[in-house]
Amino acid sequence: MLDRMSALAAVKDVKLDPKPGGLPGSEVLEGLVNGLAFWGLLAALAALVAGEPGPGPPGLHLSATAWMRGVAEAASEPRRPLLHRLREGRADRGGRSRGGEQRRDEERRLGHPGGGA
Repeated sequence: MLDRMSALAAVKDVKLDPKPGGLPGSEVLEGLVNGLAFWGLLAALAALVAGEPGPGPPGLHLSATAWMRGVAEAASEPRRPLLHRLREGRADRGGRSRGGEQRRDEERRLGHPGGGA
């Protein structure tokens, strides 16, 4: 009973402040993941330049339906800023396609993940 009381007294003063960036080695792990992503993108670019076809459903171990949904989602991604403008009632300004920095600024303003907000 005495050990339990002393343990409770010691725990009473403990303060927790969880920080994901405070984990030991988190910067190293982040660098490793970023490096792997870079090499994966570089390999995909090399395959594209070489004229290799992209992987189909069997190569990704997916059903044809799941693969097609992924393709449709990727193809429809550029329409998201337009849909945001439509929802805000600014359809008159959403007709023209915008690119580059202007588009990123608009996405950032709207809180879109592609805007780097």
